[in-house]
Amino acid sequence: MHKAVIVGCGYVGSYVGRLWLKKGYCVCAVTSSPERVAPLEAQGFEVVVADVLDPTSLERLPGGDVILYSVGPTGHRDVPRWRLYKEGLDNILTRFRHTTSQIGLVSSTGVYGNHPEGWIDEQTPRNPQRDSARALAAAEDLLLESSWGDRAYIFRLGGVYGPGRIPLVSQLVQGQPLPTSPDAMLNLIHVEDAATAIDLVISRGQPPCIVNVVDGFPVSRRDFYNELSRLLQVASPRFAESLPAFETDQVSNAARRHSPVTKRVSNQLLVKGFGMSLRYPDYRSGLAEIVRQGFSQ
Repeated sequence: MHKAVIVGCGYVGSYVGRLWLKKGYCVCAVTSSPERVAPLEAQGFEVVVADVLDPTSLERLPGGDVILYSVGPTGHRDVPRWRLYKEGLDNILTRFRHTTSQIGLVSSTGVYGNHPEGWIDEQTPRNPQRDSARALAAAEDLLLESSWGDRAYIFRLGGVYGPGRIPLVSQLVQGQPLPTSPDAMLNLIHVEDAATAIDLVISRGQPPCIVNVVDGFPVSRRDFYNELSRLLQVASPRFAESLPAFETDQVSNAARRHSPVTKRVSNQLLVKGFGMSLRYPDYRSGLAEIVRQGFSQ
């Protein structure tokens, strides 16, 4: 029986874990939040409470054939991203050493930064511009340059959305201005497709392997929220960036200060190289299914 350890079994990690449970894997979910133990156990996971920043707590982790490092800021909101992504990963590598045959790192397309011209693929040089993206780039380097490099998979996920996770939806439903640029481009992936992609690549790929996990259908925030408002039958979105200054007193001015993200990320390696068939090939199909199933904020 395959044994898998998912370090950071949150939104994406739990979807991957459920796929592996269906395949008959023994899956250990590692969480730093004691309140997550019961819900994870109810799904069939073996659960261990441990903190990637506390090496002593990692000693209780079981071994595994495959490790997925999918740690996010939840539960570590006051911790610098550099520590969480790079130092935490380093602690995991030290804990498992040579007992694991495969390791996957959940990273982000944010490591590419902005690219206003053309399409981005896995060969595009990274240019991380935010602290979190720089920390993830450092974690990627740590993994690939370590003795684990020949067993490593790096998954650069786009913006993950799905049931219970659509950014700014509460503001949209309440008719509030959205504190973001309508012209910013979104490179998205539905959480179900993200999990399927991770499983597919680990099961078929040859490490070291870096894969963009996106639906290949970049969309502006304006079009995304227009479609969502149509499906939810609420007023069309307003954006803080396009409002007069006097109307934005209660709204973050971040959209005014930052240039919109302008990049288009290709998924051709995932689709053509690995034969991935997306269940939700664009945001319209993904949003429609979320609303059909019964939308909840």
